Amino acid sequence: MPIETLDDAMTATRKCHDTRELNLETLVWTRGRKMLLSDLKDRMMCPQCGGRRISIIFDPKPTVRAQAV
Repeated sequence: MPIETLDDAMTATRKCHDTRELNLETLVWTRGRKMLLSDLKDRMMCPQCGGRRISIIFDPKPTVRAQAV
């Protein structure tokens, strides 16, 4: 669809704010254990808008470790 009006231009440049939590186990099954996190964003697409300009934030959960007494 061509961008012909200002409204079309505003709609085309609107940012999508959809957020999803990725399943690491599924990513390992489909991409392999050796896939670099930095390469992952180049292979992803937003399921909401279909855009490829996405950001991935890796926020590891802290692990519980036994404390020596």
